[in-house]
Amino acid sequence: GEVVQVADTNQIEDEVNRAIAQTCTGAWLLVPVVVNGATWGSFSLRRQRAIAAWPPEQIELAQALADQMAIAIQQAQLFHQVQQLNQNLEQQVQERTAQLNLALSAARMGTWEWDLRTDRQVWAQENYELWGFCTDEQQRVLLQDGTEVSPYPTLQLVQRCIHPDDREYVERQLQETQAQKSIYEVEHRLIWPDGQVRWRYSRGAYLFDEAGLPIKLIGVGIDITERKQA
Repeated sequence: GEVVQVADTNQIEDEVNRAIAQTCTGAWLLVPVVVNGATWGSFSLRRQRAIAAWPPEQIELAQALADQMAIAIQQAQLFHQVQQLNQNLEQQVQERTAQLNLALSAARMGTWEWDLRTDRQVWAQENYELWGFCTDEQQRVLLQDGTEVSPYPTLQLVQRCIHPDDREYVERQLQETQAQKSIYEVEHRLIWPDGQVRWRYSRGAYLFDEAGLPIKLIGVGIDITERKQA
């Protein structure tokens, strides 16, 4: 942990360094590289010929360079730690997401998100099933035979699938929820592509920007057909 100055390698007495000095003769200056209190190694200078003493300015320069090396090593350590932390977090997120998807699937429940600025919706896979559709890696809306209905879920698609007798009611609930900035909650019927009539419960909430304008509606849907039939 200390700066070592060797003005003449002929003066070295220990066996190990005398062996090194046979090929690295002259004068040595070794400055420790210390990272978080631990010595990683040394920043070393060598003159081919022996000297009376190492000049103070050269010692100071070597110490400054050793300090920069220590900072670089410390930053590399921190970067590696951050990478490892990100990997651990990503794995945890994937595990939790898989658990959530399993729970949603078991409960016949699907999450959804509607961007009001683009009229584009993002559905969980379970939500496609609640509307009688299926999907692929591009999250397209597909019939069970793979025929594309829409490149992505939209309000127009949703409106077409809602039972005609329930459309006005659903629209009114949306408007009231937005005006009151309250929770969106509604039960309504769906007409699946194969003609089945299913019941759906949906609950969600609007997100607003700084100006108070609605920008997104997020929520969850559940198939309640069996409960309604009971």
